Amino acid sequence: MRDDDVVETAATSASSGMADLSGSVVADRYRLTSPLGQGAAANVYRAVDDRLDRKVAVKLFHPGQDAAVRARFGAE
Repeated sequence: MRDDDVVETAATSASSGMADLSGSVVADRYRLTSPLGQGAAANVYRAVDDRLDRKVAVKLFHPGQDAAVRARFGAE
């Protein structure tokens, strides 16, 4: 694994704050290891893709984000 191997995935967070969800597994695949940052629409966490055995970043949208926000994410 290399530190610069980063992949983003969309998921919905259960909390709108920057909770430390370390140890949580998202989509039966991404194991969150530590918080990276917080934005207006989402929180980003360091994670490990357990299927591909590599480091990734996971973006968890705050509850209530509309379709326009999700469409902008798709364009990132």
